[in-house]
Amino acid sequence: MSNATTLDLSTMEKFYSVTISALEQARNERLSVKTDLKLARLWLARQEWGRLEKTIKGLKEYCLGGDNDSSGVSSDQSKGTILMEVFATEIQMYGEMGHFKKLKEVYNSTLQVKNAIPHPRIMGIIRECGGKMHMSESEWKRHRQRQVTAVTDSHFIHRELDCRAARLLPVV
Repeated sequence: MSNATTLDLSTMEKFYSVTISALEQARNERLSVKTDLKLARLWLARQEWGRLEKTIKGLKEYCLGGDNDSSGVSSDQSKGTILMEVFATEIQMYGEMGHFKKLKEVYNSTLQVKNAIPHPRIMGIIRECGGKMHMSESEWKRHRQRQVTAVTDSHFIHRELDCRAARLLPVV
């Protein structure tokens, strides 16, 4: 993300708009959604809250489509995984903005998603922000549980990457 913050905003906007237009013309929904997720991360890094909220709203509409119930649960597993990434980004946004009431609503929504297989990094972000939320409410026991789980998820990522690297290295 460090390169994204040093580039001119208008250049980044043009790049994303051209990319999204080309993907929509090619009817490549999956890459279009992934591009929107990257754009959301860019808005988060730049603290462009209005643009981020608009992007998140579009991604949620895609994920929840027509087959959702009142709790916001989609039946499509791939959309559930994307929805968890969207929730993680939204939780980070509300955490940085200091809107803990909205953060709590989104955090509770993440607990309702049952059909997703999110990356441990995404779950680590969600649990870390959930722990901060509990800390702000002086719920120390819950805070500790969320932080321990977030650290465990983070440790899992590093262990998984170490295992992948070990498989790639030749045996001497």
